[in-house]
Amino acid sequence: MRYFDLHCDTPHELYRNNARLDQNDGHVSLNKADELSRYAQVMAIWTPKKYDDEKGFANFNKVMDYLNVELYRLRDRVRICYHGEDVVEAWAQDKVAAFLAVEDARLLGNDISRLKVLYGRGVRFLTLCWGGSSCIGGSHDTEDGLTPFGELVTQCCLDMGIIPDLSHASDATAAQVLAMAREAGKPVIATHSCSHSVYAHPRNLRDEQFETIKSLG
Repeated sequence: MRYFDLHCDTPHELYRNNARLDQNDGHVSLNKADELSRYAQVMAIWTPKKYDDEKGFANFNKVMDYLNVELYRLRDRVRICYHGEDVVEAWAQDKVAAFLAVEDARLLGNDISRLKVLYGRGVRFLTLCWGGSSCIGGSHDTEDGLTPFGELVTQCCLDMGIIPDLSHASDATAAQVLAMAREAGKPVIATHSCSHSVYAHPRNLRDEQFETIKSLG
């Protein structure tokens, strides 16, 4: 079976439990994936709710440092990907294709230079919101849209090649991000959202949002 999964919280759990990417008790491990013929995984680093923005950014770097050691140790089995072409090459080498993501962009803390740090460390997907309102904008449990800083972050993502992720976003935030992406002719994604038409939870994706995401590629 070929498998492409867009979201897991495994990096933080590995760091928290001093665990290994190839063998652990969590949902994702390389050993469990051995039976897959082709496997790609987007691995998200998230900020615990109890952390403020500053501690969240420090936590990202600690988790990233830990994950990099694991990825180097397992370099014969997994390849970090930065572009779509890298997935093809990873699979040709019989390796797992891995992408890096950040969930909850509030760890940027009104400092746009941190986005360049994320990009430099390999992050290519950015979930803008998680819960409540932040320096970025409103999540699914609010009616708030993007803040001015959130607009700047979104535009910089589109310019740099980080794909904005609408999962957890409010309808207002999603509408602004989709409008900006349409203007730029760049894709966005919803890495872990279900269908609002199937189940009307505020976190779930509206059909019109889904159609727009498809139309943007």
